[in-house]
Amino acid sequence: MFSYYRTLATTLVITALMGLPVYLTAQNVDYEALVNSYQAQNMCNDLFGDEDYTWKSWFSDDEFTTEVGGACTTQDANGSTTVSGQFTRIVRNNIAATELRARLDAWENDENPRCEFDNGDDCRTQTTCVYPFTDPLENTWRIGNETCGSGNYSMGINYRYRYTTIDLRLATDFVDEQLLAGGSRPFWGAVGNWANGGSDCAASGTIGDNAHSNLRFTTRCKETLTFDWRVSSEVDGDYLQLYKNNVLVRQISGQTRWATVTIPLDAGYNIIEWRYQKNGSISAGEDRGWIDHIRLQDATSLNPGSISGTQTICSGGNPSNLASTAAGVSFGTNILYQWQISIDQVNWRNIGTATNLSYNPPAGLSQTVYYRRRATDNCGITGFSNVVTVTVKPLPNGSLTGDATICEGNSANLTFTATSGTAPFDLVFNGTSYQNLTSGTQIPVTPTTTTIYSLSSVVDDNGCVRTSGLGTSATVTVETNSTPPTIAPVSPGVCPNTNIVLSASGGIVGTGAVIRWYTGPNGTGSLLGSGPTVTVSPTVETTYYARREGNCNTTADASVTVSPALFGYIPVGTETATSSCTDNDGWTHFVTGGGVIILSIKGDFAGATVLPQVSVRNNGTFYVESTEAGDCTQGNSPGERRYELPRSWNVDFTGTLNGTYDVRFYYPSSERMAMETAADEYITANPDCNYTYKYATPNGFRHFKNVGGPYVAPQYDESISLASTSGLVAGIEYAEFTGITSFSGGSGGIVLSSAVVPNDVAFLDDATNGYPSIQAAIDAATDGQTLFILGGNYNETTDFGTKMLTVKIGMPPTNN
Repeated sequence: MFSYYRTLATTLVITALMGLPVYLTAQNVDYEALVNSYQAQNMCNDLFGDEDYTWKSWFSDDEFTTEVGGACTTQDANGSTTVSGQFTRIVRNNIAATELRARLDAWENDENPRCEFDNGDDCRTQTTCVYPFTDPLENTWRIGNETCGSGNYSMGINYRYRYTTIDLRLATDFVDEQLLAGGSRPFWGAVGNWANGGSDCAASGTIGDNAHSNLRFTTRCKETLTFDWRVSSEVDGDYLQLYKNNVLVRQISGQTRWATVTIPLDAGYNIIEWRYQKNGSISAGEDRGWIDHIRLQDATSLNPGSISGTQTICSGGNPSNLASTAAGVSFGTNILYQWQISIDQVNWRNIGTATNLSYNPPAGLSQTVYYRRRATDNCGITGFSNVVTVTVKPLPNGSLTGDATICEGNSANLTFTATSGTAPFDLVFNGTSYQNLTSGTQIPVTPTTTTIYSLSSVVDDNGCVRTSGLGTSATVTVETNSTPPTIAPVSPGVCPNTNIVLSASGGIVGTGAVIRWYTGPNGTGSLLGSGPTVTVSPTVETTYYARREGNCNTTADASVTVSPALFGYIPVGTETATSSCTDNDGWTHFVTGGGVIILSIKGDFAGATVLPQVSVRNNGTFYVESTEAGDCTQGNSPGERRYELPRSWNVDFTGTLNGTYDVRFYYPSSERMAMETAADEYITANPDCNYTYKYATPNGFRHFKNVGGPYVAPQYDESISLASTSGLVAGIEYAEFTGITSFSGGSGGIVLSSAVVPNDVAFLDDATNGYPSIQAAIDAATDGQTLFILGGNYNETTDFGTKMLTVKIGMPPTNN
């Protein structure tokens, strides 16, 4: 239901259509309608109980005759009843309808189906009601509340309607300016055949006596206004008027046809207003005016005005003032002036701040020139005044040429070339006078800095002097020498094989100079790069050199020595790393407080909760240990003799190990060689013991590590052997272990094992092959080793000859 409906003051009836004006009936309207209730009277008594009421309703109009609605509403009631709600509804906008049509079909139902009338039903009402859209208003709804039907059945209807309105600029085809509507009821955009050759126009508002409706806009830079208008009003009483700049320029009244009007506009701003004005009595016709097809003509020209001041002067004289004889006139709100100068009346240029009506040319003109005044209004239209000529007698002139580039201390030649006047000439440039020169004379100069040489005066043989407007200047560019830069020092102990940025600055940067970096002094060695910085990654202490190389000179060197942390062997004792750094190859070097790298590890340390604690111990001499049980010459078993490097390493890792690790252990090969020599000499010195190397590595040496705790040297023969390769970095030898999966520590060593037969060995007959077997109580340390005994003819167990018999524990003897 439309809660904002109100009852019309005047009842709308069908017959009101006949009184509508011809233009009114053709204007488009917007309307809405709603059936909000159904009623039934107790006029069809049902002998069998409650009445079964059925209603259907439809809406249409004279523009759209196809009906909307038809939904069925039913009610069972004993006697009269009213059903309220929102039933059939219609909304139409911008249509040329003049009336609303409502149709009702209702009956008392006695037969099924309920919503279809058949012969068994009775008390049927079929009716159509028509409600004309009388006197619609713009922007205000006319509202109706009606009942449509007969005594038996009816329906309640709310509806409202108004004129369709559109934007005024669309209605008038006007795009140049913003339209403003005002008055008692303003102009509005109407759709319908009020328009002049189209579907819309602007219409004055619906007003009463002594009221007015207006439409206005403001414009500039337009020459003419053209529009169409019409009025239907009281003759000579109510008027449609046109105002320009608040002055009435035209008006019409009575019953007119559409007419096209064109008026000229004033210079500057123009305020245009159409006003429908009513007097204090009588209304006639449709009592309103209409505007359509508003258009403006752009301003295309202006009157630039005129100037005077044609004259002749000597070169260097002072021209008289150039006066304005007439100012410019335009359709803009103001005019801007700009004086221009030319030497050929083809190419013109603006004269700085010369923007007044008149202009006073400066003194010292050197040639005939032409002046004109440009006028530009704020509509963007430009015009030019007449041209005045200032004729100038020639004065001497010339130019300096000889642009050159020299290094400090050298000289260059300038050439004076006369362009006017009579030789010989006296010149002054850069504070120095030169007399009796002819055109083409060369003048030597020795500037200490880049200098522009400009003539300040030229005097010819006729005594004519020019001190302004002189010819070209010559520039001698002096390229400066460079001085060496300074290289920023690098703190000692940087990580070896990591990127270090060296930076050079300061000193004098000569012309074209660039810093170049070398590995050797005076540009020797390799060129590392150019520019203020260079990146290096030394492994050992290295000196780098930088110098400036420019257009005029090359400087002496600046140098810097980069001292990375040293790879080194610790002295006797234990050294512990206090810091670490990681190089470009992924090696993490562990560095003592003294700046010495004692161990390097490559691997993933992300799982470490703290920096691993790394230490290296040096005993000074290799370790040696014997497990000899007796004298070899007496047939006693000597057991093993063990050697271990004087250096060992330890890594205390806290956290989670990720993958495998590589370790570099720095020790001199001389320590290993000393140990190997000692072992070899011991074997030679004790032939009765038949010593052999326990491990078949070169010279019996192997690297090993422990697991589960710190490595405390010596341990001689740990169970985990380490595959190793040797290498050299910065002159320091190392052993590299790969594939390490646990951390503790380790070292390297040699184990000698003896093959002497102990006294308690017994030979037993072997019935299977005729050779004696051996039954011996052998120390556990020799288990799995080769036992050498002296033997010969084995017919008796005590018969020893010179034949060597090799027997492995748990196996029968061999034939050799």
